[in-house]
Amino acid sequence: KKCIKPNYPRTALKRSQEGYVLVELTVNTLGRVTSARIVKTSGIKSIDNAAITAAKNSTFMSITRNTKFTIAYELKMSR
Repeated sequence: KKCIKPNYPRTALKRSQEGYVLVELTVNTLGRVTSARIVKTSGIKSIDNAAITAAKNSTFMSITRNTKFTIAYELKMSR
């Protein structure tokens, strides 16, 4: 339904930092995220936190059973 894009952290922008994060989500039958954890860190705490926040605020279509899946977030600076 609504996959939220992470907000680029100001500290990461100021430092010209970029990152790729893999987040494992658990989604309930109503399509709500019940848990999110980092599977692969970017190595940058502010970028990891932005990815977790985006994942937790996303919503998905209703499903017949609770499901786990992985989503990738890549935060890159515009060139």
